[in-house]
Amino acid sequence: MPFGYYLLFLVLAALLSYLLYSKEIKRKFCTKTLLSLLISLRFIFLSFLFLLLFEPIIFQLIEKKEKPILVFAQDNSESILNNKDSLFIQTAFKDSIKDLLNELNNKFEIIPYSFGQEAKENNIYNFNESITNSDFLFNAIKNRFYGKNLTDVIFCSDGIINNGNNPIYTSLSPEISIHAIGLGDTSIFSDFLIKVVNTNQYALLGNRFPVEIVVQAKKFQGKKAVVALYDKENLIKEFELSVKSSNEIIKLNFDLLAKEKGIKDYSVKIKTKNKENNVFNNHKDFNVEVIDKTQNILILAEGPHPDIGVLNWAFLDQLKTTVKIQYIKDFDDDLLAFDLVVFHKGLSKNKTKKLIKSCKKSGVSILLFTGNYIDANSKNDELLQLKHNGFSGQVSINPFLNVDFNSFNLDDSWKKIINEYPPLNIPFASDYKPIGQSKIFLYQYLNGIKLDYPLVYFVQKQDYKFGVFLGEGIWKWKLSEFNKYGNSKVFKNIFQKIAQLLKVIDNKERLKISIPKQIQENQPFSINGELYNANLELNNKGKLSFQIISENGDVFQKIMKPIDQHYELSLNTLERGSYSYSASVSIDGETLKKDGVFIVEKSHKEMLIQEANHDVLNVLTKNSNGIFIYPNQFHILKNHLLNVIKREAVSHDESTLRDLIHWKWLLLLLIIPFLEWLIRKRYGMI
Repeated sequence: MPFGYYLLFLVLAALLSYLLYSKEIKRKFCTKTLLSLLISLRFIFLSFLFLLLFEPIIFQLIEKKEKPILVFAQDNSESILNNKDSLFIQTAFKDSIKDLLNELNNKFEIIPYSFGQEAKENNIYNFNESITNSDFLFNAIKNRFYGKNLTDVIFCSDGIINNGNNPIYTSLSPEISIHAIGLGDTSIFSDFLIKVVNTNQYALLGNRFPVEIVVQAKKFQGKKAVVALYDKENLIKEFELSVKSSNEIIKLNFDLLAKEKGIKDYSVKIKTKNKENNVFNNHKDFNVEVIDKTQNILILAEGPHPDIGVLNWAFLDQLKTTVKIQYIKDFDDDLLAFDLVVFHKGLSKNKTKKLIKSCKKSGVSILLFTGNYIDANSKNDELLQLKHNGFSGQVSINPFLNVDFNSFNLDDSWKKIINEYPPLNIPFASDYKPIGQSKIFLYQYLNGIKLDYPLVYFVQKQDYKFGVFLGEGIWKWKLSEFNKYGNSKVFKNIFQKIAQLLKVIDNKERLKISIPKQIQENQPFSINGELYNANLELNNKGKLSFQIISENGDVFQKIMKPIDQHYELSLNTLERGSYSYSASVSIDGETLKKDGVFIVEKSHKEMLIQEANHDVLNVLTKNSNGIFIYPNQFHILKNHLLNVIKREAVSHDESTLRDLIHWKWLLLLLIIPFLEWLIRKRYGMI
């Protein structure tokens, strides 16, 4: 509020103060000095009261002293108790820690932390966490004490960090000293372990794929073991190891045949008669997804035609595709042996009609080339899924790409190249209206005008798929593209994508959800999703919902995030138990769903390595000007922190703004009216 308003209130305060003593002034009841004092006291009191009506704010500068902060971080993972000193750790060690921190408390502000699968600001150490991740700890410290007087961290661990980054790459400021207390046993025990299994994520059906198994043998020089590879419970192959040194890395290579499509589960086991201190690392599971890319295509032609040659050229270049060409009149094989049958002309012949009917009944996909003539009296238009009308003669029609076609991906260069293709000779009709749901790939283009009539289109039926090329002369497309661009890549891609589009595929395969084979409790993991259009090309345009249901009935609804060409969902920590999931997405006017289950198991990660790693703790302390001690050397750490290094409290000023009405010294204002009352009473004015 403007200061001018307060001046008006000061005038009002002066006027009220004068009026209050106007009678005494007229009667000259007391001296002028005394009246002036009383009027002044009343004026001062009223002025302050009016001032409070304006809600004034006062600025305060407070000096604060902050003791140096010391964080004590205890590794709370299971591996801490996985040694012969477990009883000591649970009893005497905890008491020693408590005594140390009490002695340091006079100099430092002590903040306790526990860490493992997460970092917690507490002093509860039960050593039951299933992983050790120091990233969580250092990130929590960095965020919690940013701008604070943090000087030292005591890192109490066995150095077995099995998740996240190596702690020597900590993100803490180099001005913070990190001291380490080394727990655990650094002795090397006799042990066989599977370090890693290297293999392909995918393999093609019928092909062989490599598997490399890396085995480490510790202190088993001159001993033997057997490494066995299993397909589920069926033994595939065994390999006998003969260990030649005390610490040997052995690489074994297997060559497996992808016999069945789908996700195939395998396991590796080490079998030995030698006594081991740790058997949790003698077994490892892995899986490989076997993909079926094979396709058998049959081209049935009415007679010789240059279109047949270019079709054969385009189809044959696909991986594991075989093409068979026969004349319609000579064909007598089993149609079920083929994934796609291409009919080139001859649609008016009875044998052609019977073969097309057989394909539909058997669920074999069809691609029709009508040629340039259809008998006006025939019912061939029923085969083409066009409304019945009389065909009469032929006409030359250019293609025009439908940019909204989404059954397979269209490259940016396609529109220009396809729209430059020469015309096809097609049967002439007054109307070309498809029956039902047809997806138009190419429209008809005549005399510079795009017509709403299809030239190339596809129809999805419940039991089969088929596509239609109205006309003939696609060989001219290949030659035209080659003459202009020196290759016919777009032409080849068109027919390869069409062949893949017409392949009969279970819709469930178009939505793939990949969940880690092994999920362990309280550990972050990622779920990946792949969505394919009708041509089995990656597409992440749809909104992919993912629902998780626990065995207790708790429901978690998530949306998978599109990244590059796939989807991802990161889950942080799930408790042990069985979970079901349901993924769903809408694409090309249909809804795809994928259901399944996964199990979250108890983690044995802390049991895989039993030798403490004090080397990493030594490097960590040297990099940060700290010291490394063992549990029986607490006196060294105490002396170092209290006497050797210099740690000072930090003073700093803190400014605050607060309402004047909350200022405690305002109570002194009450002295003014009390003093005024005493004077008035003393001189008989009341």
